[in-house]
Amino acid sequence: MPARPIPILTALAACLLLTGCPAPDPSHGDAGVPDAGLDAGPCAESAALYGIDIHDEEQLLTAGTPLPITLGFQGFQYVRVGLRTARALPATVDLWMHISAGGALDLDTAFFGVETRTAPGGEAESIDVAVMFNDVPLAELLGLNATVRASTTSPGCALTGTADVVLVQGVFQGPDGGDDAGDGG
Repeated sequence: MPARPIPILTALAACLLLTGCPAPDPSHGDAGVPDAGLDAGPCAESAALYGIDIHDEEQLLTAGTPLPITLGFQGFQYVRVGLRTARALPATVDLWMHISAGGALDLDTAFFGVETRTAPGGEAESIDVAVMFNDVPLAELLGLNATVRASTTSPGCALTGTADVVLVQGVFQGPDGGDDAGDGG
């Protein structure tokens, strides 16, 4: 009767499992090789947020800062927000945004592959993103206190910025991308 290959392979596999690999020798350490450039421990830092005002200028968002709601020409409502940090950022980041205003608005949204740049003060920042919300009439949002939060990761570190702002009337965006701020813009 000829030998069957399946039992032989099974026996060979069992021998390999039983002999196994030797336990690592703790005296060898890691040979002084760095850990791929990642921070050794968990890192969580605060970041700043900025918004875009009615003059299309960046403004740092601090307690009570007015954050204008833009009304797009197709009826979309949005605020423009970005994240700024002293920490280095990669060329693109993923941003997780949250905005809540009283009981009227509670929104979480993500933006992937957001470009970063150097801010005028030398910090790193994401470009601003349009956080859209169309489920609540504009009139119900104006004057409300809102909390805006943006989160991302920098190599080895979680960054989060939070600002308590006041939602105000912004501009009406024209179909050409320009706006009508009532100032000839």
